[in-house]
This record gives sequence, structure tokens and C-alpha cells, in this order.
Amino acid sequence: MGCCCRIFNAKLLLGFFNLVFMLCGVLILFAGFHLFTDHKRLLLTSLLIIDDHPLHSFDLTYPLIYYVAFILTTFGIIIASISFVGFCTSCMSSYPLLIFYFLLIVMLLILQFLGGVVVITKPQFLGLNVNTTQMVRILQGTYGVPNHEQWTIAMDYAQTFLDCCAINDSINYDTSLWRLQKLGRDDLSVPLTCCKLMNKFEENSYLDPMPINMTMCQSIQPQDFQKARHLEGCLDRIENWYREHYIILLYAGLVLSTVEFFILLSIILVCSIHKQKKLRHQISPSPVNFLNEIQSNILRRNMHENIYHEDFITMAPPTSSASTIREVYIQPMDMPRDNYKRNHYRLNGKGMLV
Repeated sequence: MGCCCRIFNAKLLLGFFNLVFMLCGVLILFAGFHLFTDHKRLLLTSLLIIDDHPLHSFDLTYPLIYYVAFILTTFGIIIASISFVGFCTSCMSSYPLLIFYFLLIVMLLILQFLGGVVVITKPQFLGLNVNTTQMVRILQGTYGVPNHEQWTIAMDYAQTFLDCCAINDSINYDTSLWRLQKLGRDDLSVPLTCCKLMNKFEENSYLDPMPINMTMCQSIQPQDFQKARHLEGCLDRIENWYREHYIILLYAGLVLSTVEFFILLSIILVCSIHKQKKLRHQISPSPVNFLNEIQSNILRRNMHENIYHEDFITMAPPTSSASTIREVYIQPMDMPRDNYKRNHYRLNGKGMLV
């Protein structure tokens, strides 16, 4: 009874961690779907260039966040599928299925460990540690230029959302194609999104910016535009925003690894209890077999003690005739050995002493 209770508790514990594991998979799956449709995060991540490492040579067709979203979605589906196998395992007392589930979790842990090592040792794979000079060059040759509207909108959103201007200073626009070729309005020295806006908290304010003081913001005199323009560059703030999401991703991986570790411990516990139960059944028979063995021993003992009983005689194979008189010599327990040959009893055919 105690062993059955321990097995039930171990399976209950395994089922609980399987439920948490499935919830983690569902959350990761929804996070991946959300990133596919999160237009604002897409705009911010499209500003980060990946330079001076092998990933840059791949010439990514889409922004990096799309690939992150695809990885998260795939990983969430894998976790949900493995957790379903875990539920089947916790409901069935199958030792091979437990071993298979154990190996799946171990492989998943190894995969997460390798991914974590790559992310920690090579953060530039996620767009961190970007080249400032290259970013300034991109801004000056891309902002406001035809066929680069997506990058221009992304920069406007960053300047509105993060309260910044240009890459490291507003003077980055002084030598940009947008300013030199007068691709914008003639009276603009910086884009309107560099100004402090009265409609900042509107959802699409970066598409239709309304400066609080247009004249002071576009002034070339520092004492004038300092009160109406964002003074800090956007690169540091974009990196800080990106690094926050990077840390959230690492913590999520740590929580998932912890849940998987507890699942492994639960599987080991269930397997050990199953093994103890099997050994106990091999050593001690079941109650039914034990009772049958006791009855057999009692019957065997009675047969040896009652060799003159009628049933015993009738069970013996018949000899020449039923009227044959058999002589059975016995030595009573309390009779001296010297009297053994002189004292004997006779049995008739019916097993009666004469």
C-alpha cells in the first residue's frame, strides 16, 4: 500500500511539472506569434546592423526579429509536443516510455545549453555591440532617401519613442543626403521627430509629428534648440532597449531549464519506485499465492500424519484386490526402538486397524 502511494505521489509530481512545462511551451509559442505581428518592435530591431562577424555575410532578407520569432514559434511547438508525451508517460506505467521521455528532455537541455553559450559568448549574433561609425554612415546615406522608406520610418519611430535624435548627436543630419540633397522641407535642419512633440503619446505620432515649438527646434543656435529638441543620440538607447529583451530571453531560458531539471528528477523518482516495487514482488509472493502455498503445506502435512486415513488409502493406486491385507509397520514416537519389530498393526482393505 505504501509503495502504491509513493508511485501515485511521484506520478502526480511528474504530472505537475509536465503541466508547467506545457504552459512554458504555450507561452513561448504565443511570444513567437506576437513578435511576427509586433510592428513597433520590428521597426526598432530593423535599425540594428550586424557588422564585423560571419552573420553579416548571410545578407538577411528580413529583420532579425523575424528569425527570432520563427525560432521561438518552432521551439514552443517542440516543447508542447514533448510535454504531451510527458502527460502520456505520467498516465501510463511504461518503463520504456519513461526512458524515451527522459532522453527527449536531456536532448532539449543540451540544445538550450548550446544556444545559451552562443548567445552569451557571441551577443553580436542578436544585434548587440554594433558599430557606431557604420550606423552613422547608414543614417546619412539612408534616412529620407527614396526606396529606403522602411528604414526612415523605423528611425522616426525610435526618435519619437525613445526621445532621442540621430545616432549619437543631431549633427549627424548635417552631412546626410536628406539634408544635402534637400529631400525634406527646406526649413528643416533635423527631422520633426527629433523635436519634443505635443502628440507623443498618440499611437502613430511618429508618422504625423507635431512639435511643441517648431521654430526653436529647427534653430541652429544651441541655446535655442536645447529646450525644444531631443539632445541624446538613439544608438545607446536602442542598445539598452535591445539588451533588456536579451536579458528577458536569458531569464526565460533559465526558468525553462529549471522546469526541465525538475522533470528529470521526477522521472528518476518514478523509475526508482517502479524498480523497488518490482524487486519486492520478486522477493515476496502475492497474498493469493502465499495462501495457496500455506494450504498446500497444510494438506501435505495432514497426508503425512494420517497415512491410515480412508481417503489416503483410496487415493493410492489399487493393487491386486480390495480384500488384500496390508501390513504397515510404524514406530510410534513414544515407543522404544527395541519394541519396533515386535509391535505392529494390520490394516484391512478399508484401512481399518485390526
